[in-house]
Amino acid sequence: MPVFGLPGVSATPWCVRLVGAITAAAAAAAVIGWHFAPQRTSPDRVTVQLLTESVGNGIESGSDVRLDGVRVGSVAAIATAGTGRQSIHIELDRTQITGLTDALGVDYAPGNLFGVSEIELRPGSGGAPLRDRTVVDLTGDRAVRARDATISTLLRSLGQLTNDVVTPQMISVLHRIASDTRAFTPLFQAIVTTAQSVADTQRLPSSYLLRQYGSTLAGVPPTVQGVLDVLNAPYSDPYLRQPDKLAKFDASVSMVANNLIGALTGALDTGNAYYAGCAGVFVPLLSALAGTVPDPDATSDRLTELLRRVGAAMPETPDGPMVNITVDLRGVPALAVPLSALLDARAGGGQR
Repeated sequence: MPVFGLPGVSATPWCVRLVGAITAAAAAAAVIGWHFAPQRTSPDRVTVQLLTESVGNGIESGSDVRLDGVRVGSVAAIATAGTGRQSIHIELDRTQITGLTDALGVDYAPGNLFGVSEIELRPGSGGAPLRDRTVVDLTGDRAVRARDATISTLLRSLGQLTNDVVTPQMISVLHRIASDTRAFTPLFQAIVTTAQSVADTQRLPSSYLLRQYGSTLAGVPPTVQGVLDVLNAPYSDPYLRQPDKLAKFDASVSMVANNLIGALTGALDTGNAYYAGCAGVFVPLLSALAGTVPDPDATSDRLTELLRRVGAAMPETPDGPMVNITVDLRGVPALAVPLSALLDARAGGGQR
């Protein structure tokens, strides 16, 4: 049996060479056909080529492609398309990109909290609808449509901001602002304490209080004018402009400022020392007095109406105010007859 034979099988060298050649040719044809045969793609898949000047960090084959937050495809391949240009091939689901055109924009953004990068498509106005093998040029003047917002870019921008802004001079300015602001802390505390006290003790609405304060301030201008007139009187009045009269006026003012006010202060201090405890007696009295007028607006209206009715009941006559009253005595003849005779007598005498 030849060395290339098998037990129970008859073979010749020529037959063995023929079978080997056929097997090698079939294997070569299969490899060539698999390499050069066009790949079949799903009818629902659209391949789009993006030409950009930069690719976001972390963008690679298999990265997700999203539209309005919804995953519509993935990155198929990334290659160089010349000096300073890159080509990103993305495969999209045709059913998820309705209305998307070649005027789209691209954002390289983190897709989750771990910073995994992905491509976010931004619809643009105009353009032609996306078709299979569409090329979208995002270079040159259109490079602004491709934005890099990945974690690495944000960290790099933050580092540049820190180096350019947070300088020793900036820190010195912030320290000075903090020191100057701390000086106003007592003032802020006083304002907050005052506001809290007003909020805790206020019982009437702010609109009513402001109206009352406004009416009080209405008397300030005449008061100021009167004070100025008094101060100007010694210099404008002919009588007080006389030297002896002016000396007496100055002495009076000096007595009021130096003696009267000082004596009044001493009297009040003495009263405070001996009668300060009596001040608490007036608190219940004033509280009871305030309780009698729970609603100032309603009480004022009622008092006005009462005075109006009293005035209507006592009209003015030539003999002065008289009570305007009518008494029905038809059921009391013992009073009606004498009073009627008295009124008739006065009417005959010219009185009524």
